[in-house]
Amino acid sequence: TLSPGEGKAGTPIGAESTVTPDEVQLTKSGSFDYNGHINWTITVNASKLNIAGAVLTDEMFSRLTAGDITVKDGDWQVVSADSGQYTINTDTDGKITSITFNAIGDTGVNTNQYTITYYTDETQEWNDKTVHNEAKLTLDGKEIPGTADVPVSGDGTIAKNAGTGEISEDGTTMTIPWTVT
Repeated sequence: TLSPGEGKAGTPIGAESTVTPDEVQLTKSGSFDYNGHINWTITVNASKLNIAGAVLTDEMFSRLTAGDITVKDGDWQVVSADSGQYTINTDTDGKITSITFNAIGDTGVNTNQYTITYYTDETQEWNDKTVHNEAKLTLDGKEIPGTADVPVSGDGTIAKNAGTGEISEDGTTMTIPWTVT
């Protein structure tokens, strides 16, 4: 929140002020699509500060390979890993462990904004549930968190199967066992 004149005495109300963000920003969101997927979005560096050397981790990366994610710049253009702007780090099984943002060219800096999208499979269950996911951007020893909680509505379906009927000893009733799952 800013007050007029940024709190400087003698500045008239309604004076314009320029605000420059002083921290790298990280946001995370997700939505369930009822096809059994949660679509996740991570926005890195909307503040357009230098993120060269920053490392992004995400709880869901261990489910993904490099081909499972899309990285776009601030103009929504796809940026490939071949561009050198970032490096996807993987374990021996090819699963993503982190993404490192590199300096661009000879400048030694990277002030681009990036949007990373991917999806994970999520099974609907009987009850509603919430899937929590956290991403962290580490830069110069400082961790910047971004979290998302995605509600997944329960489908409330049940399955029932009838077993084989058994006639009572006196022949007047039949008991049929049911299995409900």
